Amino acid sequence: MLSNFGSLGRPGGERLIATAMTRARRAMTIVSCFRPDDLDATRIKYGMIELSELLALEHPEPAPAALPSERDPMLGELADRLEALGLNVELDYRGAIPLAASLGERAIAVDLDLSGGEQSLRDALRLRPTVLRRLGWHYHRVHSFDLFADPERVALRVAGILGYEPDGETGAETSAAAEAAGAQPAGTPATTLF
Repeated sequence: MLSNFGSLGRPGGERLIATAMTRARRAMTIVSCFRPDDLDATRIKYGMIELSELLALEHPEPAPAALPSERDPMLGELADRLEALGLNVELDYRGAIPLAASLGERAIAVDLDLSGGEQSLRDALRLRPTVLRRLGWHYHRVHSFDLFADPERVALRVAGILGYEPDGETGAETSAAAEAAGAQPAGTPATTLF
C-alpha cells in the first residue's frame, strides 16, 4: 500500500489529527478502505501513526464474552433491567466504561461509585465526566447503595436521561416520575446536552 498521505505524513500531521478529533461536537464518523495493519509501520510517521492508532481503536481484537459469574452482579442486574426497557447495553465498553447504554441517537456512560480503579477522586468526580460529556456521552454516576436498594428506580433514572418514557404515562406522570427519580422534569433544559 502506498504510504503518501499528504499533510498527515509530514511534520505537524499529529496536530491535524488532534484538531480533527477535538472539533466534532456530537460524533465523528471515519470511513476508511484499509485497516491499520495494512499500513507498513516502518514507512509511516507523524500524523499517520496517530491515524493508524485511531483506526486500531475502531477494529479492536474481539474480547471473549464475560461469563455471567465474572461480571459485577449489580451492574449486570442494571444492564438486564435496561435491556428489558429496550435500551442497547454493553458492559465494560472498550475496557473503559463499566456500563454503556444507548437509546436512538443518545448514549450514556454509567459508572458505579465503586468502579474507577486507580483514578484519583478528582479524576473520578470531575475530569472523567467532563471528558465523556465533551465526547458526546451523557454521564451518570450510580451509587451502589441506591442500586442495591432500588435497582428498578435506578434503571428508570438512567433510561430517563436518554429520553425513555414508560408506556401508558402522561407527560405530567412522566415528569413526576423523573423528578422522583432525581432527573430534571421534561420542561426544563437538560444540563448535560451540548
